[in-house]
Amino acid sequence: MLKKALIFFFSILLPVSVHAAVERLSLPEGDAERGRETFVVLKCSACHEVRGDVAMEGTVAARPGPKLGVAQSRYKSDFLADSIVFPSHAIKPGTQTPDTVKGISRMGDFSDTMTVRELADLVAYLKSLDEEV
Repeated sequence: MLKKALIFFFSILLPVSVHAAVERLSLPEGDAERGRETFVVLKCSACHEVRGDVAMEGTVAARPGPKLGVAQSRYKSDFLADSIVFPSHAIKPGTQTPDTVKGISRMGDFSDTMTVRELADLVAYLKSLDEEV
C-alpha cells in the first residue's frame, strides 16, 4: 500500500515540482560583446535593425522584424530570452500584425542552433543597446 501511495505521489506531484523549478530557471550572466557576435552569426540583422549600430542599420528582409535598441532595457531578461526561444509567447492568438502570420511570429526557431551561453550573451547584448544609444 505504501509503495502504491509513493508511486501516486511522485507521479502527480513530482512533475509539478519540476515544472515549477523550470519556470524559475535563470540564465547565467551574459557578455554583451559576445552577444553582438552571436547576433551577427545567427544573421539576426537580416530582419532586425539595431538603432545606433551603423553596421546593422537597414535590413534585407522584405518585412523586417521589430527595430532593436529602442526599449529592450525595460524588459526583464527572462522575457527577452522567451522572445528569442519562443517568439510567439507574447502574441495574443489570432493577432495580425506585420510581424506575425495568423498570430504566430515570423521569427525562426533557434532552439536547435543556439546554446544557453549564446542565449545569455544575446540577452546581455539586447539589454545593453539602450545604454549605448
